[in-house]
Amino acid sequence: MKPSQIVVRRTDGGRPLRFEGTLLTRVEGPRGPSERHEVRIYRTRGGRFVVVHSYRPAWDEDSFQAKVVPAVEWIPAVLAEFDVPPRIRS
Repeated sequence: MKPSQIVVRRTDGGRPLRFEGTLLTRVEGPRGPSERHEVRIYRTRGGRFVVVHSYRPAWDEDSFQAKVVPAVEWIPAVLAEFDVPPRIRS
């Protein structure tokens, strides 16, 4: 698959993240009856990985977090940092 230009909005105080990359995986699931989580993992053109977490509580606006890591081995730690539910992490 050919890399495309991607812009990730962040609501955790960070500026939008812009990069050229390819989506590797997308996982979505509930945390509870009124909450939804989505995780997307991209590989950048330069070989790094971008982890994007979006959280949708029923009572508030969507929340977006994103982090760039140098290697795939860092991804589990980022998912834990973002408080992604364990059943979505695996």
